[in-house]
Amino acid sequence: MSFKEDVEYYFGIADEWLADSTKRSSLNAFSKRGAYRILFYKKISSFLSAGVPIMKILNAIKTQKERKKNPYKDSEYVVVMEILEKINAGEKFSEAMKPMVPSQEYLLISAGEKSGDIPGNLKLCMNMIEDSAKIIATARKAITYPLTMAFAIIALFYLLGTKMLPTLESVAPVTDWSVSGQMLHGVATWVVSNVIYLLGIIIGFIVSVWVSLSKLVNSFRVDYLDRVHPWKIYRSVQATFFLMSMSSLLSSGIKASDSLRFLRASSGAYTQFQIDEMIDRLSSGATASRVIATKFLGEAADDIELYGMAGDFDQALMYTAQLSRVKVLELMEKVSGIFGMVMFGLVGMTVVWSISSFLSISSSIAMSQAQ
Repeated sequence: MSFKEDVEYYFGIADEWLADSTKRSSLNAFSKRGAYRILFYKKISSFLSAGVPIMKILNAIKTQKERKKNPYKDSEYVVVMEILEKINAGEKFSEAMKPMVPSQEYLLISAGEKSGDIPGNLKLCMNMIEDSAKIIATARKAITYPLTMAFAIIALFYLLGTKMLPTLESVAPVTDWSVSGQMLHGVATWVVSNVIYLLGIIIGFIVSVWVSLSKLVNSFRVDYLDRVHPWKIYRSVQATFFLMSMSSLLSSGIKASDSLRFLRASSGAYTQFQIDEMIDRLSSGATASRVIATKFLGEAADDIELYGMAGDFDQALMYTAQLSRVKVLELMEKVSGIFGMVMFGLVGMTVVWSISSFLSISSSIAMSQAQ
C-alpha cells in the first residue's frame, strides 16, 4: 500500500470515528435533554393529528435536515435516522424509540401505539417532561442558595483570618483589642485552622443526606424522617413523580397492576420500597384507590380514597397528580424561602458584626497608640 493510500485509509478511519462520536453525542443529548424531546414530540404529534403517516413525517424531517452541512450534529436528524433504520428493519415506532427515551415515555408511546392514539400520548410525555423540569429546577434552587450562603460565611471568616486581621495584629497585639475584636479574631483563627475539616464536615453531611434520600429505605425512614426536611421534600417530589406517571399510564389504558409493576422496575430504591406496599395491598384484593393511598402520598392519599369512592379512579388520580405538582412546588418554594431568609440573615449579621468589630479594633489600636 502506497503512502497516499495509507493516508487516505487512516483519514477514512478518523472520519468514521468522528461521525460515530458525533452521532453518539447527539443521541445522548436527545435522551438527556427534555427540551429536545418536547420539540420532537410536538412535531410528530402535530403531523400525526393532521393525518400524515409516521414514515412520511420521518422522511420529511430527514430530507429537511440533510440540507445542512453536517446534519449529524443535529440530534433530531440522528434520532430520525435511527428510527427509520429500525422501522425499515421491521420494528414498531415505539420499539425504535425505546433506547433513546426514558422508560416511562417509552411505555406511554407504546400504549398510544396499541390504542391508536400516539399524538395524545406524546402530549402526555410532553406534560410529564415539563412538570418534571419545573420540580427539579425548584429543588435545585432550594438546595443551592442556602449552601451558597453557608460557604460565603466561611469564606468571609477565612478572608478575615488570613488577610485583614493579621495586618492589624502586626500593628498592635490582640490583647489590646476590644472584646468583640478579640472574639472576631478567635472565630476567624479557628476557621482558618480548621477550614479543611469544616468543609469536609459540611460536604460529608451533604453527601450523607443526599445518599440517604434515595438509599435509606426502612420503617424508621417512613415513620420519622419523612416528616422533616429535606426527607419530607424528597418524599413529596417522588410521590408527585409517581402520581404523574401512574396517571399518564392509566389514562393510556394500562391496567393499575401492570402500571405499578412497571413503575417499580423503573424506579429507585426508595420509590420501590413504597410501591412494594401498594403491590402487597393489590395482592390482598384491595380496591384501586385503597392500593394507592399509602403514607408515601401524604395528603394526596386522602383525596384519592375520597374520589375513588365516587367510582372515577382514573380521573381522581389525574386530578390529584395535578394538585400534588402544584403543592410540591409551593412547598419547595416556601422551604427554600425560609432557609434562604435564615441564611441571608446569618450572612447579614456576620457582615455587620465583622465590620463593627473591625472598627472597634481600629479604635482600640488608635487609643493604645495615643497612650
